[in-house]
Amino acid sequence: MDRIIWAPSAVEDLQEIFDYIARDSANYASELIEVFLLVPKKL
Repeated sequence: MDRIIWAPSAVEDLQEIFDYIARDSANYASELIEVFLLVPKKL
């Protein structure tokens, strides 16, 4: 399987998404980011 290389701006976007969602639910934010990280591996 090929390695996924995340652009620095994509990593920053993920952090911003996490921070925004974590205001209401840190658990949900973590789960969502995990999904974002796993989905490209299925492509």
